[in-house]
Amino acid sequence: MTETLPQPQPSTAAPNSEELQAKFTELYQQIAQSPDSPDLRVKLAYVALDMGRRNEAINAFVRALQLDPSLQFIRARLQSLCTPEELKMYRVPEDVVPYWKDLPGLFAYPVRGNGLGILIVGSIFFSVAGLVSNWGGVWGGAAGLITTGYLAAYYVNVIKTSGVGQKSPPDWPDLSHPADMVGFGIQWMLAFGAAFFPAILVAIFVLPEMNNVIGFALLGMSALLGIFVYPMAILLTALYGSVGAAFNYPFVVKSIMRIMGEYVMAWVCLLVLAIVIVLITLLGMALNFGAALAGGAVGGELIGVVIFFLLYQVILAGVSLYGYMVFCRLLGQVYYFSQRKLGWFEG
Repeated sequence: MTETLPQPQPSTAAPNSEELQAKFTELYQQIAQSPDSPDLRVKLAYVALDMGRRNEAINAFVRALQLDPSLQFIRARLQSLCTPEELKMYRVPEDVVPYWKDLPGLFAYPVRGNGLGILIVGSIFFSVAGLVSNWGGVWGGAAGLITTGYLAAYYVNVIKTSGVGQKSPPDWPDLSHPADMVGFGIQWMLAFGAAFFPAILVAIFVLPEMNNVIGFALLGMSALLGIFVYPMAILLTALYGSVGAAFNYPFVVKSIMRIMGEYVMAWVCLLVLAIVIVLITLLGMALNFGAALAGGAVGGELIGVVIFFLLYQVILAGVSLYGYMVFCRLLGQVYYFSQRKLGWFEG
């Protein structure tokens, strides 16, 4: 699923210093025109080594590896050139195992580092926030919008940090500017709308005129298309910082086609995750409903029912938070290992 660059072969005749300097200058000029090309960085690194400019060679290797983490021969070259202390000093990217080779690691991501604390605190906070938004009237609705935006801002951070190879969940975003959180929430919802816009159009304009098998078939197919496109819409919105890219349907389709294999594997993983979370949620609802019936049957043990209900809300919030952390981690890894194929920010 990854690409590798051809490793330079030793030349039969060693170039002189003037030729090396000319080549070095030429590569620098090419990099100025194509700063996101790992190929040029690798070539520059080998020329710098021939010139005895070790630090510049290491910097070029590191930048190439940042641009394309799949180039494992560069990692091996850096390990042969640098001491462990130098690897830290030059900020060599960590060797991240692809999700398709480490599914247990993917699902363990939310509890790595400070992730367990984030899950516990987030479950309690967002369950309370959910109750406030449901029962708090207008102010509750405003609080719910800010909470949704805050969650969206955190999920965007998960995508971005995973997209640069970070292995542990990020900290919570700064809440000093609530208006920014509202913007994140609106973008998140619009990304959903971008994915399901065809289905929405079919439901509004086609189904009333074709209220038959054909109409419902068109609605079903457009909804399935939305489910398939939704992860890419979220990824584009998170990394571009705007929902405009998600509404650029030719660009969305082109991006999916460029990484079809990786995207389909990720989509299947997400589908399984969604099914498991829905089943857990339905089970929790059944248990919650059963507890309410049991409370009424034994004479109205209201306190016990309320405690069970609140506990259910906390668990439900925790399951949702966990699921979206895995979802966004997977999207970040898709970009991390496919950024060269996607070529979104080149040029």
